[in-house]
Amino acid sequence: MTYSMSDYTNFADFNVMSITGRLAHAELVKYRENTFLSLHLISNLMDGDDTGVTVKFTNSNGLITLFNKGLLQKGRFMTVTGHLKTIRSSYMKNGSLTNLKRPEITLTKAQVLNGGLGPSKKANTQFEYEGDDADLLLNQAEKLENLEKTSEKELAPF
Repeated sequence: MTYSMSDYTNFADFNVMSITGRLAHAELVKYRENTFLSLHLISNLMDGDDTGVTVKFTNSNGLITLFNKGLLQKGRFMTVTGHLKTIRSSYMKNGSLTNLKRPEITLTKAQVLNGGLGPSKKANTQFEYEGDDADLLLNQAEKLENLEKTSEKELAPF
């Protein structure tokens, strides 16, 4: 007896991927009664890859808290793990096929696992100050110390 593919029920394969990239876009979206975070990462798949790929996913739990605290700024490194939903490199525009600027991967059930939040873009460390040089250096050192303590505390529970 021979079986064909039509004799079986097709279930989704367990296509999961982890990808690291820089945060390019993050915004809160309200749809009906739900609020979620829409995120876009840009990842370079190979050395010297100038265009990379866009990785799109949504999240409705811990990342919203970090976003509201201002800790998900553009340029932050992140590693996201999720199920592949779609991959596309073009779309229809006025009846003709148009290429995207960079290929796009969409993930579902995506999450950032412990240790998945990398460093953010280098902060602007220049401070405005009126006073003598010794006071200026002490003031800058205190601000940098406070900034480092705050970001360590904010990221520790996630």
